[in-house]
Amino acid sequence: PTGGVRGGHLGQPIAKNIARQHLGYMNADAKSQACIATLEKYIVSCGGAAALLAGWTARVQTRKDGNTAGTSDVYYFDPAGKKYRSRAEVAKAFYLAVPQRKPKAPGDFGASKRGKQRAIHAKRFGELTVGLRAALEQVLADGDKGPSAA
Repeated sequence: PTGGVRGGHLGQPIAKNIARQHLGYMNADAKSQACIATLEKYIVSCGGAAALLAGWTARVQTRKDGNTAGTSDVYYFDPAGKKYRSRAEVAKAFYLAVPQRKPKAPGDFGASKRGKQRAIHAKRFGELTVGLRAALEQVLADGDKGPSAA
């Protein structure tokens, strides 16, 4: 299917939210099979066929260091062993139309801590510049009247 609210441009496939299964309690083979099944759904939603993924494998790695420690990354491998870091990369390798992300509305900074901080900053900046904008408009309006005869 094409078009739709999240489709972006005409002819782009509709992006479907295909939730990943909870992989924490699975062994490595079960994780790989679950990720490949999710990848198949994604490829089909992009206009491809599940048969394209014959011989593909997936590996789930958990980050051990840094601020994102504990986050899992899924890597996909084609039969030749080439590594793909996302479902979108795999779809592009098959020349499929990858769904576009829904653009954020202006002023939408997200629900993260950093996004909330940016929203607070933008609000304060807007409040501080109201007087500046009014003064600038006054100067421009005075300039439009031309030089005054004294």
